[in-house]
Amino acid sequence: MTVHHRDDLDAIQKQMREITGCTIIIYDQTCATEKRRRRKRGTLVDPAKRSSSTSWSARAAAIARAIELPERRAGRDRVRRKRRINQNSCNKDYSCVKGFCPSFITVEGGQLKGKKKDATRPNPFTLPPLPEPALPLAEVPWGIVVAGVGGTGVITIGQLLGMAAHLEGKGVVTQDAAGLAQKGGATWSHIQIANRQGAILTTKVGTAEATW
Repeated sequence: MTVHHRDDLDAIQKQMREITGCTIIIYDQTCATEKRRRRKRGTLVDPAKRSSSTSWSARAAAIARAIELPERRAGRDRVRRKRRINQNSCNKDYSCVKGFCPSFITVEGGQLKGKKKDATRPNPFTLPPLPEPALPLAEVPWGIVVAGVGGTGVITIGQLLGMAAHLEGKGVVTQDAAGLAQKGGATWSHIQIANRQGAILTTKVGTAEATW
């Protein structure tokens, strides 16, 4: 077994396709979404280097999760579409700088501008208490579907609801789809809760069968 940098992946694949028999490539790398979580929590060093661009090639835009396409009118009938990087969702692995587009610039040591405080925004600590919800009679499974984009807490919501039902002694089944999370793809969590475990016969909420 040999260890290589990920930059050698293409060369390694070409080399191994010439070998007769079974070959295995193990790609070991921390998920980009997990890296962003750790940086926000302060458990992973945030590099003091940022990439920026206002003119991206189509190929670079296709692989960048943080790409944004703001439109701006440049005349009566013309609309200019620029490309920019959302620094809050940038993975900071700098792979896109390596040959995808020549129009990148990098800034070292710079910091993002802080958000201005909205004086009209209500203080969450002064809001009135929320009323207790009316709990359903879950003699038949109560189906919940949570959908969204990877890294926004979809799977976490499913796990919280499932554990809360478990602590109350109810039957619960959850099924998650998180394979595309690190690429900004769609994720979902199906949760089924019933008064007893035997009432739940499937792991996935059927089409148009979500109760909430």
